[in-house]
Amino acid sequence: MIRLYALPLSGYCTKVRIVLRIKDIPFEESLPPGGHYSSAEYQAYMPPGTLPSIEHDGFKLFDSEAIVEYLEDIHPVPSMRAVDPQHRAQQRAISQFHNTRLEPVVRSLFPLVKQAVTRETEEALHRAKEHFLMQLGKLEQVIAPAPFIGGSSPCLADSGYPATLHMGQDIFSHLGVGITFSQMVEDWLGAMDEHRIIGEEVRNNRAAIGHWLEGFSR
Repeated sequence: MIRLYALPLSGYCTKVRIVLRIKDIPFEESLPPGGHYSSAEYQAYMPPGTLPSIEHDGFKLFDSEAIVEYLEDIHPVPSMRAVDPQHRAQQRAISQFHNTRLEPVVRSLFPLVKQAVTRETEEALHRAKEHFLMQLGKLEQVIAPAPFIGGSSPCLADSGYPATLHMGQDIFSHLGVGITFSQMVEDWLGAMDEHRIIGEEVRNNRAAIGHWLEGFSR
């Protein structure tokens, strides 16, 4: 049995849940020891101190990308990786674009939610919006969802984006900034929202984000 350590607010934890559930892999989920990734208990258990993490028959693993690749290796059916080496490499590149280009912009919004409105925070918000839209524009040039990046069914490269895209839109909206997606991104996101498992997991994540945002006013 796989033990998943996760928090409801985390898009990366949502990503791992999506893959676990699509693959129908039995797992148990709990908060990290001590209740948070910064706790001494969790740091002792998982020294990198990041979430999500898993333990599988004594094997411990951190980093969502490593985790979903491991899940694909140990449970290859249904497949969530392309068979063709070039297509598989492209899907991995798209996954890494999420991890290194798009998600960090959304993460940069979290401190702005907690800060008072000042000229500096408004300038930071404007820069974040420009950066977010720029990265989306670059992404649109390298994807062709049909309706998923994986074709007729989701692949690992699809799994991280829906929570992050919605999270970015919701946090920007809370901060008074509207974000409009292109038709291609809207269609791709719509297909993921309509997917039974992806849609449910993303709705849960959006509810957690919404509850967190309620604690801060602009």
